[in-house]
Amino acid sequence: MSVAHEHYPELHRLVDEMDAHQAEELRRHALRLVGKDETPPRHRLSFTGTGVSANPDLGAEAEQIVRRELRGVDL
Repeated sequence: MSVAHEHYPELHRLVDEMDAHQAEELRRHALRLVGKDETPPRHRLSFTGTGVSANPDLGAEAEQIVRRELRGVDL
């Protein structure tokens, strides 16, 4: 019996609380910890704060830009 046995109930509860993405990330990390890494690590890209407009109504803003650009163009 491993030393980790006393932690099984807590670990099981924590895994049950995870969404699918978190559980997969935990699985990959656990595999790395025991030296059985099956897949190369995936890198997350963060786009936080990039291209964010101060105007929350981006649809209306986009429509205004299209109308301005197409003004006078015969379709």
